[in-house]
Amino acid sequence: MAKKNNSLLELKRQLKEKTLKPLKLLYGEETYLKEIYTNRIIEQIPDGGFPEFNHIRLEGSALPFSDYDDAWESFPMMTDRKMILIKDSGIFKLKKAKEDAHSTYELNEFWTEKLKRI
Repeated sequence: MAKKNNSLLELKRQLKEKTLKPLKLLYGEETYLKEIYTNRIIEQIPDGGFPEFNHIRLEGSALPFSDYDDAWESFPMMTDRKMILIKDSGIFKLKKAKEDAHSTYELNEFWTEKLKRI
């Protein structure tokens, strides 16, 4: 519980000081709090007048990996940063079925490679 509180305090500090780190993972049962902090993060990431390029939203579990890859690899337009919001994807859940072991390995490898670049 202390680690969770420290993470929330750190997020609050970063929002207040406008020094957001490159990656945020908001999770848990508090939907309201997740939405509040998601909106605060969005407010601090400028879209440069091109929100369709710089504020990318990926939602749902049926998206192909190519959508994630395209979002990750695209450059921000007319600004220094972009935001990729991934919601309700299930990508952080482990697959339990034996036949899904290969998919889980590909998923972990995919995200591990992407996170190395941050």
